[in-house]
Amino acid sequence: MIFLSAAASTPLWEYIRVKKGARMSGMIGIAFWAVPILLFAFATSFEM
Repeated sequence: MIFLSAAASTPLWEYIRVKKGARMSGMIGIAFWAVPILLFAFATSFEM
């Protein structure tokens, strides 16, 4: 599943990089990396 999503996202990522530039695609990549981590951090309960 991860391989399929990675294979599908690669052409899309190249399209974004060409259209928006490397700096913008880097910022989008950081956002896509940070948002799920933040959502997971706030969704989990640390109570035992």
